[in-house]
Amino acid sequence: MYRVIQFVKSEKYGIKIPLNDVNDRLCAMLGVSSRSIDNLKKELKEIEIAKEKSSRRLRSGSNTITMDDTVEQPMSVSGRPKIHLSDFGKDMIRYEFHLLLAERAYPTLDRMMTRLLVDFPDFPIKNKEKICIVIGNATWHSQLTDASKIPLRSWNKNQIRQWLIDHSVPFIDQYSKSELLELSYAYAPEKEYIVDETAKQFDIEIIRLPVRHCILNPIEMCWTELKKSVRDQNTTFKLKDVEKLIWNWLNNCDSTFISNCIDHVQVYEENFKKADQFIEQIENELNDDDNIDNDSDLTEDEDEDQ
Repeated sequence: MYRVIQFVKSEKYGIKIPLNDVNDRLCAMLGVSSRSIDNLKKELKEIEIAKEKSSRRLRSGSNTITMDDTVEQPMSVSGRPKIHLSDFGKDMIRYEFHLLLAERAYPTLDRMMTRLLVDFPDFPIKNKEKICIVIGNATWHSQLTDASKIPLRSWNKNQIRQWLIDHSVPFIDQYSKSELLELSYAYAPEKEYIVDETAKQFDIEIIRLPVRHCILNPIEMCWTELKKSVRDQNTTFKLKDVEKLIWNWLNNCDSTFISNCIDHVQVYEENFKKADQFIEQIENELNDDDNIDNDSDLTEDEDEDQ
């Protein structure tokens, strides 16, 4: 919006870009590449076509959308069943999103769901899903709250004693520093992370990736492609030019690339699941073999006793 205002102000005393050069004017207004403009136009056209098809179905006598038109039946999986939207269902979400933007209304989840359920009562998603953020194990993600911090070895005895008093832990004054530390570790509170506690205030769920498993984080692939793009195009080695290259890559990063990153991660997830199942099967077989050996040993001992 700021770029649009600046562009309009710049043409106050004369047109800088001819009015018939629509793409160039949009690029200057929004600060994006011509490729992004073409992708946006294509997406809007597809949404309009899907909306027109939906209107025709509604006018033909059916005022609802069947489950087959909107959603593909998911395969049976463990845990909560997933909802797989068809292309038409995804287009409806995009359409309502752009419609809210056109009406200058911020597209919150409440507004999106309200509009979708009013226009399409049989839309498969009936309620607001909880937002989930997947994070790694970086240092700033693992900072503990003050209430869950435990004494450090660098603390002096008075600091450790004060911590024990604050947490209602009984101790003897004659205890040494090592004994006080051992006592504090025994009564250590459950770990609470600042990120998790902050997310709870906004009803957001935090899922932490396993340690040293960055391959399960789609953002890592994005960082790799971004750095590769900047490295290949960086010829001046100036921060301003690097910033431009970064923004250029981000503006051209479309939903197809993001979907490919997520699909790539899901392939590794399935491989890890299969590996876990294989290991569990081997463990069960080994345990069964041990039980058989133990039974045979007991039988031999009984025979010898007789």
